[in-house]
Amino acid sequence: MKKSEALRAIHHDQLEYIEKNVAVDFDNHRQMPHTFHYRGRAYAVEDLVCNCPPTWNRPQQATSCRCRAMSLFICNFLHGTFFMHRTLLTALAVMHLALSAGPLAAVETDQIKRPLAESIRIRQTTQQDEEKWQDDKEKLLARFDGLTESKKQLAERQASLEERLRGARSRIAAKEKELADSERLQQEITPLIDSLTAELQEFVAGDLPFLTEERATRLRRLAELRDDPEVSTSEKFRKVLEAMLVEVEYGNTIEVTRETIALDGKDTLVDIFRLGRVALLYQTLDQKSSGYFDVAARAWRPLAGDYTRDLTTAMEIGAKRRPAELLALPLGRLQR
Repeated sequence: MKKSEALRAIHHDQLEYIEKNVAVDFDNHRQMPHTFHYRGRAYAVEDLVCNCPPTWNRPQQATSCRCRAMSLFICNFLHGTFFMHRTLLTALAVMHLALSAGPLAAVETDQIKRPLAESIRIRQTTQQDEEKWQDDKEKLLARFDGLTESKKQLAERQASLEERLRGARSRIAAKEKELADSERLQQEITPLIDSLTAELQEFVAGDLPFLTEERATRLRRLAELRDDPEVSTSEKFRKVLEAMLVEVEYGNTIEVTRETIALDGKDTLVDIFRLGRVALLYQTLDQKSSGYFDVAARAWRPLAGDYTRDLTTAMEIGAKRRPAELLALPLGRLQR
């Protein structure tokens, strides 16, 4: 083993052990150790040194020979001469104690301290690196746990979104089918709306002439709505059905209104009694004359005076001024 390798392996705690348990006898005249004592035994340095010329009294040669003697001593010590304590650090400690009193001690001490300081620095750096690595490891593990939990949550959210997406696609498919059916119905229902509107206009034109202005206005608005492209087909159909229901309702009600009609070529203000769609009767305001509307002739016809009283009563019932009762009124001929 080389001396440089021995110096790099020394540790401070073993130096303290050697300082307490090893004694060294130093020759001040020759400036070198000659004996050291360990566990009750004495070891002579010269017994370990061979072929060293006796020129110790010369400073330069003494220094060279001293270094050679110590080298030989360390080599013999390290390579098994003393089996009771063969460790590398013990030999270096003995050399440190042997040279501590001479001028060579400072050089040898520096050679020992530098590896010691380097070893301590390396160990401190290693310890810091280990602590940093452990801290980084803990952070990475915490981050891994967080990412694992986030992955789990994202997987659950993805499953939920996929379920919602399937539901949305199903609803979209149903809406698309409804839209296709609606377009098909729209194509089919538009001619029906036109036909119903025309039939309603024809029916009103041939019906009894009551509420003439109101019914004419309704038909006019219905025609304008039918021709308006901004109005949906469903709204047009709804309005047509609404107008038809109003006309149907007229057949189930009685009503008294005051209107101006043409009698004998003159416009006369009269009270008109409508009995559903069965009969349309009039009576002058002085209740002296009365009549009915002849659908076939499309004209007003007078009635005999026998119906005046019953017609007056019918007017009061229609105006809700008296309760209903049986009356004899001219209803005309029933047709099958």
